[in-house]
Amino acid sequence: MHIFVRISAIKKIALMVYLSIFSLYTYSNNSLPSIVFVHIGAQLPVYIQDSVLQARLFNPQTSIYLIANQCALQEKKEYFDTITCINCEDLPQSAEHTHFLNNSTLNNSLNGFWRKTTERFFYLEEFMRTRNVSNVFHLEYDNMLYVDLSELLPACMHYKGIAAIFDTQDRCVPNFMYIPHQASIQSLVKFIAQQAKRGLSDMNIIGFYRKLYNKEFIDSLPIIPKEYDAFQKSLTTPALFSNNIEQFNSIFDGAALGQYLDGIDQSIHGPSAPGFINPDCIFNASKFSIVWLQDSLQRKVPYIEYRGKKYRINNLHIHSKNLSKFKS
Repeated sequence: MHIFVRISAIKKIALMVYLSIFSLYTYSNNSLPSIVFVHIGAQLPVYIQDSVLQARLFNPQTSIYLIANQCALQEKKEYFDTITCINCEDLPQSAEHTHFLNNSTLNNSLNGFWRKTTERFFYLEEFMRTRNVSNVFHLEYDNMLYVDLSELLPACMHYKGIAAIFDTQDRCVPNFMYIPHQASIQSLVKFIAQQAKRGLSDMNIIGFYRKLYNKEFIDSLPIIPKEYDAFQKSLTTPALFSNNIEQFNSIFDGAALGQYLDGIDQSIHGPSAPGFINPDCIFNASKFSIVWLQDSLQRKVPYIEYRGKKYRINNLHIHSKNLSKFKS
């Protein structure tokens, strides 16, 4: 059964105007970026400390937030002193959030993993709206960050809405996202709530969202250089995967690079080792050379080399959860 979403042309135009006005306000005020992690569950994973402290290492002046359930935040951690912790329960639940919880048909296996990964966007929206925060970089906490995010803001101005990582034409890997303003995240969570009964994962529902709205509301971050031509499969829009690379002069990792460096999550997928090639991603990570260089502050930073050119890797998605191996 095919489900078609009919969107009123007038409503779509009105939303586009609203997003544009909001973007101009955000950028004209030159808001400093914020980093936001979200955890839903009774206990924080141990490796989140490595992700948080790595983000702080490259962003000493940036506000970093951890949104988590109150029970998970009760046991005080040393790294809490470097960030601001917010209880999920203290964020007023939106109507869309309630609708999602009452109607989602997402698989509840793996302790509700897929429902939680999708529900996080409602907490992000509630946080941005109630705290009046803009220019948010959302990171999943199995990421290691290697860039001062304020340096990325000029490049992010080229996006009308959310900037996210897509590793296929139809799939988003939302481990790293730039959310410019409240209107952009509000639009996304309304869509997720409307589609709750479809039971799509966060990766697939955001891919569907992009397919319907295109780059007016969400667009792709660069994951490969333009020179890369060894696609695993035929693509109708290859430029999608090097989008705005001239502005960033760097790339982002959805999962494939981190998986190649250290394998996949063995607790879910079984035995794994470095050299894993993501079978779904549009590129083969083994085609690149990955080197580590020191920056001016003696911090280790990863780069890919391809056809004589180097590009900084802004983040590595360490799917194996062995984040400590990739500290700078």
